[in-house]
Amino acid sequence: MQEEVDNKMQTILEKPMSLAQQRRQLKTVIFLRSVPQFVDFNLRSEGPFEKEDVLRAEIDVANVLILKGRAKEFDID
Repeated sequence: MQEEVDNKMQTILEKPMSLAQQRRQLKTVIFLRSVPQFVDFNLRSEGPFEKEDVLRAEIDVANVLILKGRAKEFDID
């Protein structure tokens, strides 16, 4: 399982994307448990977050949180 997560994360990180593209691609997640403060791919501090907090984040950050089991996608519609 950990190897699968690592492989998916590596795929995400290898995908070249301009900063403008990253800003346009957002995903909303809801946290499944408390998550301490972390630094995102743009070296910005995010968090800390509590269980059931909602975050609209760049898609790569959201996908890492989902793959690590810290959050799940949250449909705001």
